[in-house]
Amino acid sequence: MRWQSARLIGAQALGQLSLVAVIPVLTRHYDPGVFGAYQLALAAATLVQPVATLRIELVLPATRADDRVRTLLRRAVASTLAVTGGFVAACTYLALTGRADAALMTAMAATLVLVYGWVSIDNARLIRAQQVQALATRNLVAGLLSAVLQVGVALAGLEVVWLAAAVGIGRGVAVLLTRPRRTVAAAQPEDTFDLPFGGARAVRTVLSGLLSSTVLQLLMLVSGGFLGAASAGYVGAAQRVTGAPASLIGQGVAQAVQVRFSRALLTGTSLLAEVRAVGRALAALSVTVAVGLALVAPLGSDWFFGPGWEPVKDVLRLLALPVALQLLVAPLNPLLVMIGAERALLRVQAGRLALSGGASAAAAAATGSLTTVVAVFAATTVVAYLGNLAVVVHQVRAHDATTLQQTPPVPATGHETVPALGAVHAAERTEGTR
Repeated sequence: MRWQSARLIGAQALGQLSLVAVIPVLTRHYDPGVFGAYQLALAAATLVQPVATLRIELVLPATRADDRVRTLLRRAVASTLAVTGGFVAACTYLALTGRADAALMTAMAATLVLVYGWVSIDNARLIRAQQVQALATRNLVAGLLSAVLQVGVALAGLEVVWLAAAVGIGRGVAVLLTRPRRTVAAAQPEDTFDLPFGGARAVRTVLSGLLSSTVLQLLMLVSGGFLGAASAGYVGAAQRVTGAPASLIGQGVAQAVQVRFSRALLTGTSLLAEVRAVGRALAALSVTVAVGLALVAPLGSDWFFGPGWEPVKDVLRLLALPVALQLLVAPLNPLLVMIGAERALLRVQAGRLALSGGASAAAAAATGSLTTVVAVFAATTVVAYLGNLAVVVHQVRAHDATTLQQTPPVPATGHETVPALGAVHAAERTEGTR
């Protein structure tokens, strides 16, 4: 399992590095205004993804019954197509009213929403089926092929909209090459241990995702709004560095963790034991990242950023611990949705926003000091993450206490026969074999 996780994280890192490596080519072929339109489209697509998929990708890996999986997939696909259709309609309106630049950006956002939604949903199918090798291959191929295609677009002098198309083609080919393996099995009835995912759960889950995205931009918004563009620039530059670990390996880590949690949920074994094991591994990673950001990154900041960027050093040091805790806590949060505790997750995200946002804004208004604002943000974020971790442990312990005595453990196969586990449980309850 450790080797599979390492391979998954490594493939994700290589895929993301390839996308980073092509940036110098893109910036030399597209001026900042044109390339900025692509970046805005990318940001918009990322922001609305929780709405597009309804976060069903977090529920699917913990769902036992085949017919419920099909229902969830239909909902996710319908929602993704609806949001994509909204962007297409907006693009059409903007084009007809003569706003070509805005229409172009909206067209790119529509493409990226559709692709990100499709890949996210299909990744959940691989996680549920425990097909880690296929998921790792997909991460690698998607990154490499998208990067190669984007370089081709730039060298051919094509319009910037083709950069989004390159991402779509690269990820689409990666999905088609790594579809989940299927075995012949009869459709299974709904498992009584599956939690319904209705409108209320979907709303809470989507709101949690939107609040989380807002919190990630919070320091930039506060520093820019209260202290001016220069402070926002220092924070933005520092966050590009501190965000590197998450952007390179964050998705791979999250996928590896979800594979383990999905296996535990589908086989009826202890989640708390998995959380402890995963927590130890993530803690070691977090300590390494914290040391690197606090001690090593500031040493090279003068060379990396150049003259006039000295305040970035202090920002890097202050953000080291909260960023490290993010790597520890963020991969655990999807588990709250998987066990039906999204209400607790929503409270956590709302609390983070209120605590860090309120304290940072107050510090900015009272002192006008960037260092003070970042220090307050860092301290409150650490408190929020520790509280978040406590909530995860509490909810998992309660889940184990409720379900372990009801659900007999069944070994998973590692193939996509896992959906049939619900029928195994039902048969055992009916026949009294346990």
